[in-house]
Amino acid sequence: MRAMRLPAAVAACALLTTTGYAPHPPFADQATEQWPTAEPATTVDDEDTQETESDPPEEVVDAYMEALAADSDPHRMREGLALAEEGSPAHDYLLHHVSLAQAWYDQGDPLRDADVERTDQGHRLCRDETVGTEPTCEVFTDFTHDQDLLVDMLVNDIDPGPDLVHVEKVEAVHEGVRAVLLTAYRSPAEDTLVITVEFNTVDDVGLDLFGASYTTDTGLEIDSDLAVGRYELDAATATRTAFSFPSAEPGGELHVGGCLAECSSLVDITLPVNG
Repeated sequence: MRAMRLPAAVAACALLTTTGYAPHPPFADQATEQWPTAEPATTVDDEDTQETESDPPEEVVDAYMEALAADSDPHRMREGLALAEEGSPAHDYLLHHVSLAQAWYDQGDPLRDADVERTDQGHRLCRDETVGTEPTCEVFTDFTHDQDLLVDMLVNDIDPGPDLVHVEKVEAVHEGVRAVLLTAYRSPAEDTLVITVEFNTVDDVGLDLFGASYTTDTGLEIDSDLAVGRYELDAATATRTAFSFPSAEPGGELHVGGCLAECSSLVDITLPVNG
């Protein structure tokens, strides 16, 4: 008589009963259940794909750089702020240049648009600082983003973040003149601190912008080598201003004076410039 083949489960049970020994469970490829598997190894192609996906869309970077270059039109520059994450270095860097351009615009001497082009090294932006001189050029690279909003970048291979002052609710009021600190940026290449401030007034006032000074955290007083904005303000009007201080760093105080109509009262404004 031919021996009968028992089902595997029955055979295992019989073996356990007679010998006290049970066989090992089947390997994963023999079992009906699927065991958890390890994550697949990342290949070189996968890494390349991941790096590409981490780069911001080119059209976003192009639009940001076009806004940054639109120095003659502060309104057009502001449109670029929507392309950057609020409070990020990319946002605050553009905001600073918007305020600087607005100061020149308010003075009645709008800046010329900068030239910008995409190169193999990055986006190259050149500004004519002074008529008749060679333009100052900067290269922007290594943009990062969060959900297509720009966050970080390098300017001439330097992160501008540590040299930007992110300002919130820093203001001073004296004799009806209100000053609000907007931005501050220390250019590593030029070793210059540029501060932008908005002034508004209740009464007519004359601002001594070029007489502005900056006191460092060590007590050193530095005179402004450039002041931009409207000097004479009518009642209930405002202006953006910008001040440049050589070899200065954030952490000190800005001082700006002035006079109300017919110098009936002196104006003395002090603003802390802290990051």
